[in-house]
Amino acid sequence: MSMNFIDAAGVLADSADVAYHDLLAREAKSIVQATVAAYDALAPDWSQAPDGAEWYTIDANGSSHFHEAKPTRIVSFWESGTDLMVKVVDIPIGLDWRLCKWQRPEVAA
Repeated sequence: MSMNFIDAAGVLADSADVAYHDLLAREAKSIVQATVAAYDALAPDWSQAPDGAEWYTIDANGSSHFHEAKPTRIVSFWESGTDLMVKVVDIPIGLDWRLCKWQRPEVAA
């Protein structure tokens, strides 16, 4: 299984046992969980993906694309040579566009 930083942070935040009186740790856990939720909200609806699309990315400018081939990062965008522009989305503050890359679940398994 492959996971990025956001996925790993979510696993740790969800499994962290934070003492009730530790306000700083509770706030940190809440911030991490909100960041993970914002990232998850950007994930594609694979039922809407075109035939042959195996990857989905969001560039630094918010352009989202489905790709047939695995994309690579080039300066401020993802390049695969086989992409289809979908829409422009707002990337929430705190999320790095370079983490906005998803592989179709059936392919990842």
